[in-house]
Amino acid sequence: ELAENKKKAFFRKMQKAKQTILDSKLDIEVLKKEYKNFFDINVDENNQKVVFLKENVFEKVHKNAGFSIIVSNVDSDLEFILTQYKKRDLVEKAFSTVKTTFDLNKFNVQDRLVLESKMFISFLALIVRSYFSYCMKEFLAENGHHTVNTLFSELSKMELAKFNKTYVSSYGLSKTQKIILSALKITEKDVNQCTKDINKNLN
Repeated sequence: ELAENKKKAFFRKMQKAKQTILDSKLDIEVLKKEYKNFFDINVDENNQKVVFLKENVFEKVHKNAGFSIIVSNVDSDLEFILTQYKKRDLVEKAFSTVKTTFDLNKFNVQDRLVLESKMFISFLALIVRSYFSYCMKEFLAENGHHTVNTLFSELSKMELAKFNKTYVSSYGLSKTQKIILSALKITEKDVNQCTKDINKNLN
């Protein structure tokens, strides 16, 4: 399955690269040099670009799909090396989350103080998200149709409504919400107590 997914991902990447070549305004010789390892690029009688993926490239991908090479300067057993690699992968995913989900790849702020505040809030959000991902790891592995974002979306449906000057839960907890809260060591009793505390503090 891993090998098949890698093949599909490579094919999509090559299709995207091919379209980039076709849409490019660069000189044909520049494109040939730029993509010489992957594509044969020519011009037909109508002066239109013709792009073909090199056969040996696709064969190489099919042959090596599913295999990975890990180079390490640590003289240790494979299990230790793989563990360290997975930790590195987690860090990279965390940085990716910061840039995309938290939109921290843009610094459109008025001054340094606002920037520091934005970074601090993003840092706290990353801690919360990372802990949440860790708690839900087993559930996500068993339920492939769910992601961290869909689980957060499920939790966002929990809301309070004001009725006769008192806040009450708008809906009962769904099955998925109960599973999420259970993984976070939060019981339905805790949720009800939180609602009571909110009413107490507001009154």
